[in-house]
Amino acid sequence: MKADTGQLLIVADGLLWNLPFEVLLTGEKNNSYLINKLPVRYLWSGSELLQNSTAKGKDLSFFVSNYKNQPNNKKPEHQSSYKLAKAWAKDLSVNKYRRFIYGDYQHNQHASESEFNTTNIGNFAALQLVMYTEGDALNPMNSRILMSFLPDSLSDAVFYAHEIGKLRMPISLLSLSGPIDSLGFGDPAAAFLLAFSESGVKSTLWPLWNPGDKAIRILMLEYYKNLALGMSKSAALQEAKKKLIGDSKNSPHFWASYRLFGQDGIVNVRTRLRFSWIWLGFGGVLLIILLQLWRWKR
Repeated sequence: MKADTGQLLIVADGLLWNLPFEVLLTGEKNNSYLINKLPVRYLWSGSELLQNSTAKGKDLSFFVSNYKNQPNNKKPEHQSSYKLAKAWAKDLSVNKYRRFIYGDYQHNQHASESEFNTTNIGNFAALQLVMYTEGDALNPMNSRILMSFLPDSLSDAVFYAHEIGKLRMPISLLSLSGPIDSLGFGDPAAAFLLAFSESGVKSTLWPLWNPGDKAIRILMLEYYKNLALGMSKSAALQEAKKKLIGDSKNSPHFWASYRLFGQDGIVNVRTRLRFSWIWLGFGGVLLIILLQLWRWKR
């Protein structure tokens, strides 16, 4: 259904739950995807429209795991996980976020379960997890997110779906930005989404498949930039996807994976850009004044 706010709300059932509706075509021209016309948001049921609670926290909590010291039973199965962690940590992607958005940034050995448990997530508006996620189709509640392992820690460096529902995370947004294994389709993904909802998360940005390291980093950085500039969660995702679509080489594989579940609204993440523009404007005014004084003295 199309909401009064100019967005498309999807309440899908059965196999339709696995369809990214954003890729539907609205015309015969190239790239005439539905996402170019409307933001798209997914709901479990129509009753979610009656929920309009707000999160009190602000800024971004950011965790990037590193799996270099993982024991064998807690190692990701695919090398893409190590690649992604290395890319985020060494490609200055974390620093790019820092330059644009205020927040708390934990990566490598600091992105551990013990660090997560001691962080008051409720103080933040958004939480981004750059971690490997493994689905369990036979027992979806045993699907797990792997965190950085600390040899001296008592924690097991694993968050299971059945544990997440017991946490208290009254935040506006949670996003997953890591490789997924047999997760996006069906019950394992639903188990995580419901668990996060039970923990207090208002909305979740979750992938259907792994679109690749580069696409994930570009999409997520654009998304959080848009949020920090005051866009709603659904509009920010629409604009981030449109930017990727603008490159004709980017098929839906690269931009259509991520879908927004739950409530919409503004996320209270502050940007450093506004302060940069203020200082730039102040510097421009000061330069004009100095030029005028110099002319008068001549």
